[in-house]
Amino acid sequence: MNSSTDPTFSELNTSFTNTTDLFATSVSLDTTSHGFEEEDHYACGTFNCSPKEFVAFVLGPQTLPLYKAILITIIFGGIFITGVVGNLLVCIVIIRHSAMHTATNYYLFSLAVSDLLYLLFGLPTEVFLYWHQYPDLFGMPFCKIRAFISEACTYVSVFTIVAFSMERFLAICHPLHLYAMVGFKRAIRIITALWIASFISAIPFGLLSDIQYLNFPLDDSRIEESAFCSMSPKIVNEYPVFEVSFCIFFVIPMILIILLYGRMGAKIRSRTNQKLGVQPGTNNRETRNSQMRKKTVIRMLV
Repeated sequence: MNSSTDPTFSELNTSFTNTTDLFATSVSLDTTSHGFEEEDHYACGTFNCSPKEFVAFVLGPQTLPLYKAILITIIFGGIFITGVVGNLLVCIVIIRHSAMHTATNYYLFSLAVSDLLYLLFGLPTEVFLYWHQYPDLFGMPFCKIRAFISEACTYVSVFTIVAFSMERFLAICHPLHLYAMVGFKRAIRIITALWIASFISAIPFGLLSDIQYLNFPLDDSRIEESAFCSMSPKIVNEYPVFEVSFCIFFVIPMILIILLYGRMGAKIRSRTNQKLGVQPGTNNRETRNSQMRKKTVIRMLV
């Protein structure tokens, strides 16, 4: 294209909004997720741009500006190093010291393993996308495996936190019930069940994720240089996959955790007040110490 005579991409968008007679050829990507309206599928084709320019028009630049890519890499690199080292140390300490083999630490071990898997399989690819967004270089098998493991590990983390919160709730609010159910085998069964449930729940993401391509509007040919890993836009538009996942694995667990810890905080406050009430001879120093301990526990819960 001759830059002196042909409109720029910003001019294409402006010109297109006043144009009604456009190509009726669609592409295989829901570009609304990239900040474009549905009609923008045809804008570039109307002005006879090349396939490469069409891909840039729809998907944006192939790489981020260098300073942004470097900054994000440094931040994510720090998260990766501290996360991997920290979670590995947690796993090693729990495995090597028999005194650490408690129900609570089993939950922490499960959480550390799920975080490790996500850091190893998910985070490096996320960072790489800031340097090279398309075309995809890893292929369909890696696309499916990454989507599956990332979702499964996220679900495991959520379920583990909920299960751990339930354990704390029972210990504080219903200690007799917890004593009746206590045991390492029970904790292991719960952790095993939540891992199985998480992997089963993540199967749709692994099956439905694939390498997607844009189709060039002028001849409806597939543009190989536009390959990217994602779910089919048709599936995303027809089925609320992400919405259901967000509600089940974020909204509901978050509400449940807030309610559990709110109830625990209220129980601790009530017990402390009762203890102070039955000790009329308690001096001011002991009262202040008790109140400080209560505040510390409540802050820990929060």
